[in-house]
Amino acid sequence: MADISFDGRVFRIVKSRGENAMLSEGSLFYFRQDGSRVVADYFGGEVARGHLEGEFEDGKLKHVYIQYNRLGKRFSGKAAVEIKEKENGRLELIDDWEWDSGGKGSSVMEEVSAK
Repeated sequence: MADISFDGRVFRIVKSRGENAMLSEGSLFYFRQDGSRVVADYFGGEVARGHLEGEFEDGKLKHVYIQYNRLGKRFSGKAAVEIKEKENGRLELIDDWEWDSGGKGSSVMEEVSAK
């Protein structure tokens, strides 16, 4: 797969499962990229607002995240994202995440609109 830029891309959760998963189908992620640094802001499900920051490493996007639920409680963790390019040119992300407090899971995101 050629070098991919996440700058300006929008993704939505299509599947999320795991211990204490807070994001639901339809949750939205708004990505930006500057060089190798990737950031995104997101919300949906029980998450009022979230932010992730990471870089590409060994062909995956590795990132840390912090998010707040609708009651204002903070949660954080880390994740590694496998990136797949679909036949229609859009990206699919398989996000294997782990809470700092314990528990882990996986989410699948699909690109809302191709660049």
